[in-house]
Amino acid sequence: MGYHEPPINFRVYLNIPYTDRLEAIKLKCRWDTQREKWYCIDSNNGKNSVSRCIQLWNKPEPYKILYNKITPLSNIPNTKRGYTC
Repeated sequence: MGYHEPPINFRVYLNIPYTDRLEAIKLKCRWDTQREKWYCIDSNNGKNSVSRCIQLWNKPEPYKILYNKITPLSNIPNTKRGYTC
């Protein structure tokens, strides 16, 4: 059976410093109040700013939550991530 990502999970969680919050908002990142983490929406096949956000805030590694488990982006095949770099 191949890799399958739930269609509901379009969030890429990032470690965005407080000092960069205004730039994050410009790039359409959002704050998850439950997890108290910044995230960007991973949709439109890379037509949004998710690739830029990942380039700016990639330490520690961005991740998604799949099946209620934290999954680093490096563990998701490039063709299945939903964005383009």
